Amino acid sequence: MQILPYQLAPELDELYHQFTTELIEDSTLTELATTEQLIRMYKLCPYNGLSIRFLALRAAGALGEYNHNEKKLFITSSGNKTLEEWVKSNFQTMRGSLRQSVKKMLTQAVCVGYSVAEIVNTAKMPGHYGEWRLWKIKVLNPCRYTFAGKDGEWDRIIYKSRRRGEYPIPRQKLLYIYIPSIDEPENPLGCALALRGYPYYIARQLALKNWSDRLTRNAIGTTVIKGDSNITVTEKDILGNTILDSVGKPKKKPALEHHVKKAAEARDGSVLGLPKDFDYQHFPGTGGVGADYNMALTRYVDDIWIAYGIPKTMFQEGSAILGQAGLNYGHRLVLDAQIEDMVEMMRNQLLEMVIRPLLAANFGIKHQDDFGTFKTNTFLPPENAQMRANLISSGMLQGIIDPNDLAAINQFRKDAGLEPVSAEDYNQQQIRKLLEAQAQQQQ
Repeated sequence: MQILPYQLAPELDELYHQFTTELIEDSTLTELATTEQLIRMYKLCPYNGLSIRFLALRAAGALGEYNHNEKKLFITSSGNKTLEEWVKSNFQTMRGSLRQSVKKMLTQAVCVGYSVAEIVNTAKMPGHYGEWRLWKIKVLNPCRYTFAGKDGEWDRIIYKSRRRGEYPIPRQKLLYIYIPSIDEPENPLGCALALRGYPYYIARQLALKNWSDRLTRNAIGTTVIKGDSNITVTEKDILGNTILDSVGKPKKKPALEHHVKKAAEARDGSVLGLPKDFDYQHFPGTGGVGADYNMALTRYVDDIWIAYGIPKTMFQEGSAILGQAGLNYGHRLVLDAQIEDMVEMMRNQLLEMVIRPLLAANFGIKHQDDFGTFKTNTFLPPENAQMRANLISSGMLQGIIDPNDLAAINQFRKDAGLEPVSAEDYNQQQIRKLLEAQAQQQQ
């Protein structure tokens, strides 16, 4: 029977499926995998870690831009602004960045099933005194808090701080996202996508250990010791003192067992002495570990990609697969279907828990029901984004699009992979250019 490249022999294939099936069905490794175990896997396993980060980054990229239809100018501490401009200025002046906080929360949600962040507002931000503004979004360590409440609903978390001990944080001050479980959709702990990859992480770790042991054994070879199993020796401790039994007599053990242990300890090239009653024979190692182990390890990695719905060609190298390394339409459908609900939950949480209270506190309660939206950020293939950027550039050169149209400029920057420019920064750039032009004319 001919075995194709990366195809397992029938016996090994059967063993592989039996082993992974047992791992998946073992509740101690899947359903009861602790948050700490999943985080450890994220940190140690390059393939699970990359898969989790990939899904989280793609979800964060789909968050979109904040938009508010109210175009009226309001007096603020930093000048007259629309509500949209004012909200975006909060994201620009907060500690860290909104996108960074969103990435952290989505990474946690994919890894452990849920994520919680504390919302910190302040009325004492330098340059904005008297105005309630977003100070920071503090993403919390999932190992340090528990959910608390009554009647099946949680209304607070109990956070365990090294300095303050345990203290409650009400739900009104928290951002919260989770991946609902099919059997317990109301459970705030959710269902971690990383659980799909956990059995293959365990299997791969065991396979790597066996691979390493076999590599060592094949490199060193095998030693055979022959002798009379009835001969005994006196047991001694590491200092050479005789070990006594419970009645004070010297302890004995089979000499063959003793010499086998000594031979195992001498594998590093140390000198080994044996009585003439024992025969010593060494068989040199053959080197290598065989193709089966390499194919099995490759198979585990492929199954990790599949567990997260990620096409494996995206992370492979070599000219033979460059043509298929990108995301095709089918790949995008699979990936975006997994993250769509997470992204929508993240948008709703930001609007309800961050933006709505700030607008109500600074511009009146009438804005608590009109707090804007996040425009969906659809994914474009690179060639389509480049085509749109070229059309915008051509339209500006031909006078069809106003070169000073900020929306067109920001769309061009987005397609080019650049951050958008705020209206305030853009106006300052225009004023600076005008002053420079006037200075040149006067020279």
